[in-house]
Amino acid sequence: MLSTSHRLTPPKGFFKRLEAFAQGVSGQRPGEEEFLGIVERFRQAPVERQSLSYAPLQVALLQVFAESREKVAFSLFCELLQDEVLRLIYHHLHKSEQGLDARSILEDVFASLFYEPQKALVQGPKGFRQWTHASVRNMVLRHRRRQQSQRAGFSHRDADSRSGFDAPKGSLADFEASVRTFSGQDKVEREIPGLQDLRQEIERSHQRAQSRPVESDPLAPGFSRTSQTESEPLDGLHGQEVGIPPEEMAQSWLLYLQAYLHAYRLLTPREKRVLYLVEVEAKSYKDISSEAGLGVEAVKRTIFRSRRKVFGIMKRKLAGAVQQVENLNRGMPQDEPETRDAAGPGGPE
Repeated sequence: MLSTSHRLTPPKGFFKRLEAFAQGVSGQRPGEEEFLGIVERFRQAPVERQSLSYAPLQVALLQVFAESREKVAFSLFCELLQDEVLRLIYHHLHKSEQGLDARSILEDVFASLFYEPQKALVQGPKGFRQWTHASVRNMVLRHRRRQQSQRAGFSHRDADSRSGFDAPKGSLADFEASVRTFSGQDKVEREIPGLQDLRQEIERSHQRAQSRPVESDPLAPGFSRTSQTESEPLDGLHGQEVGIPPEEMAQSWLLYLQAYLHAYRLLTPREKRVLYLVEVEAKSYKDISSEAGLGVEAVKRTIFRSRRKVFGIMKRKLAGAVQQVENLNRGMPQDEPETRDAAGPGGPE
């Protein structure tokens, strides 16, 4: 087994953040007094920090988080542990011929710690080290099974259930807020214009879909609109009202939908299935959980990651499509391959 060093260099400014957090710890909850003692040890020996093991501090931070659910404690814990976990992940991926996302595996490892920290704290620092190795190994296997299941169709039980990672209980928003502190996700989102607004609009659309009565679902059998009040918000929108001819607006939407389809095809079978159930069939998290055999929190996590993947892929896809949009707006014909495909096998070449 890979021997991991506990003397990895923490991120810049880590000890300042650690001491600032420690000042607000009362020492009354279980594990807090030990945590404060470890922090004091590092404070008294700043020059010798590299000779001290970080394992007790990792365990102490996780213990404080388990008792208080303080997000800052979990963020500090992630900062201190992430390099070590990534080394373990890359060690397990070294002989793999499949391209797996190490950051996604890292997030899953931290998700299990966030929702069920006590499992890793049963036997102290030594047990925590063993748990970390086992968790990383299981998560890598889980991601491999998920990737292999893409060719066999949607098979969440084969791909995930045998990994030993049960659907956790807790708040997905809390986990994402804690993890993005050390992952830099907030910074990335600020650098993508309109991403937050787009995400909020999609969330609002999803909430409207969740509350929509079954009988008014356009996808439900026998549905028909009987009045203008039942129409969708965009039904009365014409291109002239926003200064764009209808044909050009339709072409722009077609390009956008093509980018979405491209992104959707790159999702895993489970992500496709769950996203289809929530976006197309407008099913509730509870119904999706029952149909897909996943916990409600696992469903939420899958939807969040699927949408994030789609946003990222579409952003890259559309970033290089400015010239194509201009060509479409000028009425230029589409690419030859699309014409040949539309013509069919017996059409002109």
